[in-house]
Amino acid sequence: MESLQSTTIDLHVQSSSQISTYPKLESPGEYGMWPLINYDRSEAKSTQELLFEAASEKDPDMARQKWELFKRAVENESLSKNKVMQMIGTLDEDKQWAALHYAVDSNNEELCRRLTFKLDKYQCDVNILGGNGENVLHVVSQSKYIWQGTGDVTTAKVPDLVRLLVEERHADVNHADDEGRTPLHMAAMRGRLPYMDYLIANGAKVDVGIKQIQRKYTAFCPVPCQSDECRTTL
Repeated sequence: MESLQSTTIDLHVQSSSQISTYPKLESPGEYGMWPLINYDRSEAKSTQELLFEAASEKDPDMARQKWELFKRAVENESLSKNKVMQMIGTLDEDKQWAALHYAVDSNNEELCRRLTFKLDKYQCDVNILGGNGENVLHVVSQSKYIWQGTGDVTTAKVPDLVRLLVEERHADVNHADDEGRTPLHMAAMRGRLPYMDYLIANGAKVDVGIKQIQRKYTAFCPVPCQSDECRTTL
């Protein structure tokens, strides 16, 4: 009697560490009722979302916790360095900003230092551009968090974060966005005289669109009585 041959089928089941626990949300706000730092609900956020939320966090302690949650997601998904760098350089759909733009806007010096450190796995080009061609120094001008608590806009001390970006990381002080505005233009628009002085002292060109600055941006100066000072600085 002919014997029947048995067939063995190997079923390869992924371990929990191989399965992504951070699926992308199908619709915005689906988990809006849940706080981010709720480790039982961390599966509700994609790794990319965790990155943006860490960069956007204004509270330093919460920002550290969210950053650690992002790093855990990267490790759980075994993402390659190239994949992580691609994620770091991705612009969001809201402001068309990368994580570094948000970290600057949030005045998160610790995260900015981490993201711009050349030897770090999470390195980002300090001159990465947003959707309107703006770099991090444009963001500095418009951020209310960077200048919060520094005093009057006309006498405020230049924050350490700005010195980090310009003096240590060499952000481009003369880069023009898609509308031709440099960081100096934006500083004039906001009436940030100390920032204007600082940019000029660090190589910002004052002859780029100077008439447009004086005619257009002083009209929007939040401190109209200081417009003459803006023009004098320029």
